[in-house]
Amino acid sequence: WWEEAKMRIRVLVINRKKNVYDISNAISSDIKYTTTRVGSASTISFDVIKSGQISFHEGDMVKIFVDKKLYIVCYIFAKSKKEDVISLTCYDLLRYMQYKQSYNFSKKTATQIIKQVANEFKIKLGNVADTTYILPDKIYEDKTLLDIVTDALMKTTVKTKKVYTLYDHAGKLTLKESSDMVSNYVLGNKSLATTYTYKTSIEESYNYVKLVKPNKKSGKGETYIAFDDEKIKKWGHLQFYKKVDENLNDAQIREMAKNYLKYYARTKRTLKLECMGVKEIRAGSVVLIDIPALGDIDLKKLLLIEKCTHTLSETQHTMSLEMNVIND
Repeated sequence: WWEEAKMRIRVLVINRKKNVYDISNAISSDIKYTTTRVGSASTISFDVIKSGQISFHEGDMVKIFVDKKLYIVCYIFAKSKKEDVISLTCYDLLRYMQYKQSYNFSKKTATQIIKQVANEFKIKLGNVADTTYILPDKIYEDKTLLDIVTDALMKTTVKTKKVYTLYDHAGKLTLKESSDMVSNYVLGNKSLATTYTYKTSIEESYNYVKLVKPNKKSGKGETYIAFDDEKIKKWGHLQFYKKVDENLNDAQIREMAKNYLKYYARTKRTLKLECMGVKEIRAGSVVLIDIPALGDIDLKKLLLIEKCTHTLSETQHTMSLEMNVIND
């Protein structure tokens, strides 16, 4: 029945004994594949009809091929059985970065941190972009590997204005800059999209930024302020507060405060788009969205995908995209 979708899908389970089971014909539901741009592993879920010699357990590897090309590598983490149907929940390689660890990094780039972590925990590496920016010295105590790497990438973005996405590409840890993830597709109400939901909000907006640098000698914090007077008059006082690394100098902290203000002192616009599936698009992709008269704006610009859910069914491939609309 997969042939009706004009897409050949093959699903293999490889258990710890290296036995391989082709379960393509036993799948009885849509395959849902969800990627999130920051801070979490991808999730893959589907149902299988238990029959014959098929045998799989928690920890087993799943490989999903689309049109003979390896599309997803993931691992079974949960299964539930109802009569003869087994529902599987799988995660990709980033799930194995949930280990907690402590590190003391000095004069490292985010790329170097990723490679060090991957080497220590035997995580396969794919193409890893060179972030070049040398981060301030940092001690991480009892943090997950994924939180550590995410923090390093966020600090890099604040400083360089370059956005990076860490993800599992067919079983290998990969890092790309957004400029290298631009799709050739245009999505809109005249191109592939079927419906959309658009929301504006100041629920997560701030117009007053207060950063505090601890001073161990004096026991008092040094305070740095940045604010947008017009937005305060418009919205009321919305304060963002954060303690910063004591190794940062005054110029670095003032720049950080300005960057936080620039990022947060605006109306948050979010767009959820339902459309025909394009298997190359994932969280972290940059796609041209063309929707005239979208609420209070006309939208025709490149947007960064924050969350993407692909649904592969018997007869079609669809996807649901979530993104932030930066307009001011």
